[in-house]
Amino acid sequence: MTDRQPKKKPGGRVRSATFGAYGATVNVFGMTLGGEAVARVEWREGPSRYTKTFRGNKTDRIAQARAFAEGTAARLGGASAPAKKRWTVGELWEAYLLAKAGDWRPKTRTLAVARWKPFERFLDPRTYADLVQPETLDRWKAELLTRPTERGVPMARNQIAHHVQLVKSVWRHARARRLIGENLLADYAVRTGRDYEPRQVPEYTGEEWAALLGRLDYRSALRWRGWAAVALDGLLGVRSNALLQLRWDDVDLSRRVITWPAATDKLGRRRVQPLPRDAVFALRVCRVWARRDRYDGPFVLYGAQQRTRGKAWSYSALHDLLHTAAKEAGVKEVPFRAMHSLRRMAAGNVLAVTGDITRVGDWLGDTDVRVLRRSYLRSRPDDLAPVVAAATLPTTGKTGNQTATGASEGARAGGAK
Repeated sequence: MTDRQPKKKPGGRVRSATFGAYGATVNVFGMTLGGEAVARVEWREGPSRYTKTFRGNKTDRIAQARAFAEGTAARLGGASAPAKKRWTVGELWEAYLLAKAGDWRPKTRTLAVARWKPFERFLDPRTYADLVQPETLDRWKAELLTRPTERGVPMARNQIAHHVQLVKSVWRHARARRLIGENLLADYAVRTGRDYEPRQVPEYTGEEWAALLGRLDYRSALRWRGWAAVALDGLLGVRSNALLQLRWDDVDLSRRVITWPAATDKLGRRRVQPLPRDAVFALRVCRVWARRDRYDGPFVLYGAQQRTRGKAWSYSALHDLLHTAAKEAGVKEVPFRAMHSLRRMAAGNVLAVTGDITRVGDWLGDTDVRVLRRSYLRSRPDDLAPVVAAATLPTTGKTGNQTATGASEGARAGGAK
C-alpha cells in the first residue's frame, strides 16, 4: 500500500490511499454523496469496474474503507491463491534439462551433466535457489582452484569459466521462466588475469604415435581395436565418439571415403572424408577381425566381450587401453592428454602439409578458425625453421658487400687460419 498526497478529483473526490501493484490497484476516495460525506473504494476486475461505499463518522468510514481496499488488493494480487513455489537448486537444474531436451545433441547433454556435477557436489541440490549469491560462486571457484581433480591436479581457470557459465545459464533460464525473482549471478565473471596462461594439452608427437601403435598390435585379439582407433584417429583426426559409432554402412572402401553422419557429429553436420591408403588398411584389419569373430553387426569397432557385441566399443575401454599402451611404450604421461590429442596431431600434420588453416577445418570437420587455433593447433619446434633460414641481411650494392651467410663463412675461414 502507498499513501499519497490527497488529490482533488472532479466532483469533489479526494484520493486518500492506493493499495496493490500496478494493474491490480484499489483506490480509496473521500467524497460527498447527496450532501453526506462518505468513503468510497474503487477497483477493477477484468473489464468491470466496482465500487463500495462506507458511511459513518470520518474515523470509522476511512478505517473500514482502507481495510476493505487492502483485502481486495491482496485478493487481486493472488494472496488467496497458494503460495508461490520456492525452487531448489536441483529443481532448477531439472527444469533446465527438460527445456533443453529438444535442442541438445546427446553429446552436448553429456558434457553439460559432467560440468554440473562439481557444482552439485559443492552445493546441496536441496538448497533454495534464491539463497545462491555471487559469494557462493566465489567459494566454489576457490575450491576448484585448489582441490585436485581425479586426475591429480586442480581445474584450470578456463575450465572453471565453462562450469560457471553453465550455472549462470541455469539461473538465466530460471529468471526468464519466472522461477526466481532476481538473477543475482547474471554479471558474475571468472577473471583469468594477464599473467594467466590457459592450460594447453599437448598433441602426441609422431614418435609417440608410433610407440603407441607398436604396443597396440593389430594381430592381437585383445588389442586390435585399440590399434585401429589410434591409427584412424591419428590419420583422420576424427572425434572419438564419431569413430566409435562408425558403421560399415558409412564406409565405402571401393571409393575410399567415409561418410560421417550428422547424428554422431558434434556440430550436427554430415560430411564426406577421403581415406588415405593407411586408413583403408586399418579398416580392412577391422573387417578381417569381424570375420574371425563371426560378427555381422553394424559397428566397425564393436564390443570386445560376447555380452557387448551388439554395441559399439566403449570409450572407457579405449581410454584404458591407450594409457596402458602409453605406460608400456614409455610415452610420457601428461594430465588430460588422451585420444583428443591424436586429433590435435592430425590437425598439425594437415597444417604442415597445406599451410592453410581452412584445410585443417575441412579435414577435421570444424570450420571455426578460433576453435582450431585455441583447441587443436600446437606450436612445433620446427615451425619457424623456414623463417630462420630465410632471415638474412640484405645486399647493399656496395663493392665487396657480403650477405650474412658469406660474412659468417668468411669469419669461420679467418678463424681457421
